[in-house]
Amino acid sequence: MMPIRSLFSAACVAAALCAVSLSACGGGAGSSGGGAVLPTPGGGGGGKPSASPSAAPSAPPSVLVQNVAFGAAPVTATFGRIDSGASGSVVFPETFAGASQASLSLQSQLPPGDPLPQSKARHTFGLGGAVTPIAYVTVTPAQSVSFGVSPAFELAFPAGTLSGDAYVAFYDSSNPAAGWSAIQGPVRAGGTTLVVEQQSLPTIARLSANVTYIYAIVQTGAPLPTPTPPPTPAPTDSPTVAPSASPTASPTASPTPGSCIPQMRMRPAFARPAAMLMYSKTYLRSHPHLAWGPNARVSMRSFDRTQNVTYGGGAVQTSPEIFVVFWGWQGPGDTQADPFGESSLLLNFFSSIGGNGWMNIDTQYYQMVNGQTQCITNPVAEIAGVWYDSSTPPNPYSQNDVQGEAYRAMQHFGYSPNANYFVATPAGYTTPGFIQNFCAYHSVEYAGNDAVAYTAFPYVPDAGAACGAGAVNSPGPLDGVSIVGGHEEAETQTDPVPGYGWGGPLGEVADACAWQNLESNPNAGFYPTQPLWDNAAGTCEQSGP
Repeated sequence: MMPIRSLFSAACVAAALCAVSLSACGGGAGSSGGGAVLPTPGGGGGGKPSASPSAAPSAPPSVLVQNVAFGAAPVTATFGRIDSGASGSVVFPETFAGASQASLSLQSQLPPGDPLPQSKARHTFGLGGAVTPIAYVTVTPAQSVSFGVSPAFELAFPAGTLSGDAYVAFYDSSNPAAGWSAIQGPVRAGGTTLVVEQQSLPTIARLSANVTYIYAIVQTGAPLPTPTPPPTPAPTDSPTVAPSASPTASPTASPTPGSCIPQMRMRPAFARPAAMLMYSKTYLRSHPHLAWGPNARVSMRSFDRTQNVTYGGGAVQTSPEIFVVFWGWQGPGDTQADPFGESSLLLNFFSSIGGNGWMNIDTQYYQMVNGQTQCITNPVAEIAGVWYDSSTPPNPYSQNDVQGEAYRAMQHFGYSPNANYFVATPAGYTTPGFIQNFCAYHSVEYAGNDAVAYTAFPYVPDAGAACGAGAVNSPGPLDGVSIVGGHEEAETQTDPVPGYGWGGPLGEVADACAWQNLESNPNAGFYPTQPLWDNAAGTCEQSGP
């Protein structure tokens, strides 16, 4: 699954100290109210909030500001009413890294930072129709912080404001081309109070210093108001790239007629690629509310098609191939870089899955190109190349570092739209969030118009049981290598540009079955694997049709 998907999902990995503003409008394009005020770290701009969400000042201000502290515990900001009549509270979750004072403000108009014109409103949030915004939360970090789940909102509005379905969308002003991405919802909107619970993000949400981010609570209805273009944003240390919603290249593989599941309805795609994380077992145990963890899922029943993955309209890998990069290895048998022998097991595992029953599960999924259905195939030889790159990775390394190595791998091997540029790093090297939050992730970067799909694969044995050691065998220090590596490869084939391939309410095809029913799989060379989501069966399976 992601960080992988920008680290992420609809958002990117990082750390942030934030100034946050919550603005609410009383009904979208027709709303009126005081001018938007962008908060500065530490407070400023606007009146003091009331201690109670129901308390209204005699002359309601257009902006309310409250200082909070982001850190190791969730933080709640409660706001009294403003001129639009909106009031309520927002809860930001605990941070993964860093701690900081932050300024939260409630305001009645769209904050600056959204350059999208009204003509694009129908596509702004990827929801397939026009929407009207009813609340905004802007986040302008003073330093960096990161979150694994979205904020929670409980807002009250004047009678007649709420109707239809509500969503929460996210916008990064440093990457205006990416637009908005819907990350929560739908939630039924009715009455006078709207509650949006915290939800897991498709990736760790990275908020970089001096960049304005906006959360918008929207409901189906009228188009967005035309916003004021923002000033040129400060550069960010972790840029995201906006993908095309359709495949950039037509794969050459021809599907066998009838080999794919008949076309289903499309789902809205994320507005930009996310780094799709495979959560670690440690993280899931401490976050049982996450939708993509086994602790949060109800028992899956055969033919429970409400959980089926659906097609986002973009590319899949119809003739999958894997280019494996051992970054920081001096060559095969480098025991300093690889004391457990991960490289040998990983290559043997990838050599065994091609043409086998486990990987055959992916062959039911497809892409549409010029009205033609093109299915994923299951070639016997999936490893297309191996490179022991003796250059030394940074320690710790970032997603940008992995993207750079994936780009070098693409130059080394050549470009293929069907390739997973699989970047493994040595023992003792780490990246923010590894073990505590995730085991690996896959994502995408762009070389011109070419989508370069890649996997970031930290040294899994370093994580021990958190990433699968001993999950099948005893002691089994390398069990997690095939479990996690297979997870990422299966998802890269079906969703190489995260959010545009196949996914559903439980995540991508491997997220839906993560850490469940692990076994030494005879359909994968007897290596430890997890099941994959099988739409044909409506459940998790270890072997496909």
